[in-house]
Amino acid sequence: MQDVLAFKQMIDNVNNKFYNESGDSFDKIPFDAILPELLLRYGVGHEVLEIGSGAGALAAWLVQQGCQVTCLEPAQELATKAAEKGVKVYSTTIQDFHTDYQYDSVIAISSLIHVPKADLPLQIQKISHLLKPQGKFFVSFIEGEGEGFEDPTQMGKLRYFAKWTNSELDSILSQYFVLLENHKIYNKKMDRTFILSVASRA
Repeated sequence: MQDVLAFKQMIDNVNNKFYNESGDSFDKIPFDAILPELLLRYGVGHEVLEIGSGAGALAAWLVQQGCQVTCLEPAQELATKAAEKGVKVYSTTIQDFHTDYQYDSVIAISSLIHVPKADLPLQIQKISHLLKPQGKFFVSFIEGEGEGFEDPTQMGKLRYFAKWTNSELDSILSQYFVLLENHKIYNKKMDRTFILSVASRA
């Protein structure tokens, strides 16, 4: 158990260093060509939890749509930028976030890609408990196999990534969610394909 916690702390330290030093490049709505349309079409309800909010661009947009948004952002520099946009922010990871509250929707865009593969099933179960019945889950993962520290943007700075096949994700998500829609989106800068999914709590 101690080794697992130490590994998580190492991942958090490496990732947070990267994001704290690169904050301005993450102050935008992710997958802006499709994500806002999906959020509006399926509906996020009133109370939203965003895991890995970055500098809060998506959260601020959701507030404009009339939502009450709670953000989790472990990188302190980004958490501060998000708080300046007027949203509630906890500077923590999903693993370290604890509440009995339930939300209408949970959004985790390019944040669970940093959760070790062995730990993801537990975090998906936790997210299902954070949702009200029939609550919506908007999430993206990197398509592929394996996990580890990489520098996909060739910036000389490592981050930890976990990659998933469709069948691996389905075996985990289907225990708690009904899949509503899937999209594959290629990120040229990272040379990675992301799987963007919309699901409903079963």
